[in-house]
Amino acid sequence: MKGSFEVPANDSKGTGTVEATFDTSSKKLLWTVTYASPTGAATAAHFHGPAGVTANAPAVVPLSGSLMSPIKGDATLTDVQVSALLGG
Repeated sequence: MKGSFEVPANDSKGTGTVEATFDTSSKKLLWTVTYASPTGAATAAHFHGPAGVTANAPAVVPLSGSLMSPIKGDATLTDVQVSALLGG
């Protein structure tokens, strides 16, 4: 994650990574989000759905609980979310 990947791109110095695993039988997505150099405290976090390279996608999986890095969590995905995830 970095500002140049945003739509529109920005010059944020914040960076981050996501390590995630997905269990196809239970449809459970588990993640650890690590970030550094934010411009302020995190107030919201979520995963976006699919979109073209130059488009914004809607938030489809909200992250809850503490938003301090690292953010750890899990969610059981819907069939539509599974198809989008596995479809790339």
